[in-house]
Amino acid sequence: MKNDKISDINKLSLKKRNNYQLLDINEYSDENKFLNSVGEFLKNDTDILHIIPSASSDNLTVDWVKKVRELCSIYNCLLIIHNRLDIARVTDSDGIFFDEKGIPIKDIKDISEGIIIGTSQENCELADYILTEKNKITVL
Repeated sequence: MKNDKISDINKLSLKKRNNYQLLDINEYSDENKFLNSVGEFLKNDTDILHIIPSASSDNLTVDWVKKVRELCSIYNCLLIIHNRLDIARVTDSDGIFFDEKGIPIKDIKDISEGIIIGTSQENCELADYILTEKNKITVL
């Protein structure tokens, strides 16, 4: 199953990806409004949807992101979770984005197989790791 997911991610990554949307769960108090926003992004050909998890409720985040995962599958959209590898794994998301406050690089090395990893330019150590491991990691 893991190899199938890697293959699917690599196929999706070959497609030119121009429409990237960032959505912060913390800005929504209502699940329907959140899912409607997701639906609008997807209907407008979003290629990559980057979700910032709830700061106050992991359960809410997991529940909502599992629903987003289903929608993203229908619309052939990659789903990226911000700084929360546990949520990315539990929701079967395509990848994780680590900012400078993310998991230490020594820990990422053990868990990076089969998942897209993104980072900001400020996270030089992770960016260097991604570049040196580019044959093992899908980079967008």
